[in-house]
Amino acid sequence: KRGWQESAVICKSNRQQQQQHSTVNVLTESYPRGTREIVLHRYECMEGGINLAQGLLLYEGVFSSEELADMEAHTLAVEREMKAGKITGESVSRTQKRTMLLFGYHYQYFSTAERRKGVWNDVQVEPMRDWMHACTSRLMECGVIKEHERADSVIFNIYEVGGEIPPHKDNTDFKRPILSLRLFNDCIMSFGGRWASKSAPSGSLGIKFKVHLPRGSVLVMRGYSANSITHSVEGCDVRRRSVSLTLRKVDPTSRPTRPKKRPLPPPSPARSTTSTSAATTTTTATHKSPLKQPRITSFLTPKANHQHEVAHKAAEAAEAAQE
Repeated sequence: KRGWQESAVICKSNRQQQQQHSTVNVLTESYPRGTREIVLHRYECMEGGINLAQGLLLYEGVFSSEELADMEAHTLAVEREMKAGKITGESVSRTQKRTMLLFGYHYQYFSTAERRKGVWNDVQVEPMRDWMHACTSRLMECGVIKEHERADSVIFNIYEVGGEIPPHKDNTDFKRPILSLRLFNDCIMSFGGRWASKSAPSGSLGIKFKVHLPRGSVLVMRGYSANSITHSVEGCDVRRRSVSLTLRKVDPTSRPTRPKKRPLPPPSPARSTTSTSAATTTTTATHKSPLKQPRITSFLTPKANHQHEVAHKAAEAAEAAQE
């Protein structure tokens, strides 16, 4: 074991000004696991009597250099599949300098009128690959997680130079801990920031502290660091292309399914004809014209979109015929 040491990460903000963030005390220890020597870093960043880094751990030595190279080769293969259009369903989303690929479960990043933000288990995404399961097994072997914490959901975040992810807290549809494996190059993760503005979110304000993540390291977030303080990756800190694998377990009580489609308007009552000896009178049953149903296509798959369009047009045609 080594004693607590002070560590502070200094970086240039988007305004190119040197900024000193809160001092982080780091306690480093090591332990053997089979033929490996696992190095564990614990963090402490005190503010107002609260440790902002409570539950934050960083593991090194979990994977050998050969294993890292193998996982990086698999990652490049996944990227090639994505560029060739072979990644199925709604697995891929992109921002300007960051690409996200979902495996295991779909995650809705923003709430809509039809679906809340969170995990949805009825949207097709890529299944976890065998090497991802092997990665999770190695984390268990090295004491990073326990059997009941085995990940069933993986997100690839591919950062180009200057890529970023804004300050956020992981949705509670995912159980804790949250794990992040860093591949290809080192990176820095920031804690405690907030968006500079909604219209121009590039660069965060109020960052409390930053943690350096070496290639091959595994960051673990529990407790306060996962639930009560935001984390982000700032564009000014991404100076070389890197990839993070976020491994999480979905809470079994938080697996909503897509709501049923809205029912089509009921058919109007048939016209009735009444004849008398004096004259023939035609009366039509009184009814209210059903409201037109909105077209709900923003979250449906192309096939479901088509089916909904066909049903909607049929309903409109029936209503026009009645009028």
